Amino acid sequence: MRRIVMLLGVCLVATTSVGQPPKPAEPPANPRPWFVDDEQLFNDFMEKLTDLAETGKCLPNEKLVSKRKPGRARIAASKPGEQVLTGEELYKLA
Repeated sequence: MRRIVMLLGVCLVATTSVGQPPKPAEPPANPRPWFVDDEQLFNDFMEKLTDLAETGKCLPNEKLVSKRKPGRARIAASKPGEQVLTGEELYKLA
């Protein structure tokens, strides 16, 4: 019985050491911090908007005005000196 257990142990050690070496961990796709370049975003937006305006694909001003909702926005600032609000409380108050 001892010989069988010893033989199984030797086989187990031999097969794990002979197998393929472990793959190195892949580096993250973008190691630098991610940020939005506001100027580049604005330039790209204006370029696309200009292309739409030149081809006449923009929404006419009359239709744009008709889609606006009339009235005032229902937003009220919280009183100063109150406790710190959680995100859910802020959304409920907005």
